[in-house]
Amino acid sequence: QNKRKPALLNTAFDEAFKEKKTEESSASVTVSEPDTQTNIVSFSESRENISVSEALHTIDDVRAIAVKVSKKKGNEAVRKVLNSFGFGKVSDITEDRLDEIYKLLEEGL
Repeated sequence: QNKRKPALLNTAFDEAFKEKKTEESSASVTVSEPDTQTNIVSFSESRENISVSEALHTIDDVRAIAVKVSKKKGNEAVRKVLNSFGFGKVSDITEDRLDEIYKLLEEGL
């Protein structure tokens, strides 16, 4: 009988060890869940790398401010700003100049 007890103890130990191993492996699955804070930071960092040439104002924004300046100071004021950039009319403005022209027209108000 003494010889069998160690075998039973070993079997019980092995089973307990297997259960513990299973619990540890399932715990590691929950630990490996994605960290939402890291994802938010990654998204923010990638968002900061947007092309600098992307205009903040649209052609419609510039057109709207040009109308306001024209009503307040006259068509010549708008023409002067557009001509200083080499444009004859609002629809000729290139995307890379929209923000600069908008800012100048806004200052004219």
